[in-house]
Amino acid sequence: MRSKTTTRVLVVLGVLVVLVVAAVGPFLVQQLTKKTGNPALATAAVQSFPVTATASGTLLPQSVVNVNFAVAGVIAGINVQTGQAVHAGDRLAELNDSSQQAALQAAETAQSSAQQVLSALESSGGTAVAIANARAQLGSTTLQLQRARADEANTTLTAPEAGAVLQVNSQVGDNVSAGATTNPSVPGSSNSIVNPNSTASAFIVIGSATSFQVVAPFSQQAATQLASGQAATVNFDALPGTTMAGKVSAIASSATSMNGVPVFYAAIIPSGSDPRLKSGMTATVTVTVAQAKNVLAVPSQAVYFGNNGAYVSVWANNSSVPTQVTTGLIGNQSIEITSGLTAGEQVVLSAPQTLPTPSSGASGTSQ
Repeated sequence: MRSKTTTRVLVVLGVLVVLVVAAVGPFLVQQLTKKTGNPALATAAVQSFPVTATASGTLLPQSVVNVNFAVAGVIAGINVQTGQAVHAGDRLAELNDSSQQAALQAAETAQSSAQQVLSALESSGGTAVAIANARAQLGSTTLQLQRARADEANTTLTAPEAGAVLQVNSQVGDNVSAGATTNPSVPGSSNSIVNPNSTASAFIVIGSATSFQVVAPFSQQAATQLASGQAATVNFDALPGTTMAGKVSAIASSATSMNGVPVFYAAIIPSGSDPRLKSGMTATVTVTVAQAKNVLAVPSQAVYFGNNGAYVSVWANNSSVPTQVTTGLIGNQSIEITSGLTAGEQVVLSAPQTLPTPSSGASGTSQ
């Protein structure tokens, strides 16, 4: 006969078993009866899609002039302010010209004295050698006078062309160095692509306040596909939801090093206008560099790298078969397959991976 203690233990154990079964039973049943489904698949099909190149750039005026004094000195007056419209020849600023005035007076006195000496020798019958020396001295003082007049004139800064004052980078009392008045441009672009890094050292910057270009650096691969006149879209970081159409207007013919990587600048002209646009705003440009028309393609998520190139996993007989393929044009959502697949075959979709960039195809970042 069982003891009362043994009976109690069995009862307790029975209760625990019931509780455990109630708690984990449904989970066990679910795991035992769960069926393994097929992976996400896509079908290779003939389709068309755009191939694009994207870069981040800076909104800049279509024309820019860096205006600097041709002589060094202390700024005595500034006659314009940022945003002001100016015409060619308008007075922008002037330097303290006390030293130039003194040099000019000295040169005028020297030139006058040399002229008097020459006149005296010629009227008194001086020797040929003395007259020749006097003429040489007059010529030297005349050159000095011309330089002094130029230095004095250069203490006044005038606008080289019409436009708006975009920047004034000094103030009255500042010392400025002599500099050149230039149209800043990126290497290999003549004056058509404004250099976004070249205005900080200018005293005054003049340019267009309403006609803009987006200057953006593109990778070497993308640059090989860019051409003037290609359609583009422009999105401004400061204006969410605002998209403008545009066109490529120029591409630099030589590279610029950016953090040790060669890039090629291009200018994109927005076709629209917006009073909120300001020089210096950042923007993203997407250029349509090619069109894939009626090509066999698969989603970009299906393509991955193997040891010898690009691969897809073909789904056949309820299993995946790694299959090497040759890629062509590459969009963001689709990739052309030039060999290795036929229309109608199914491929496994995997997580997005780094895509191949074939030498015969155009690389892009969005479709």
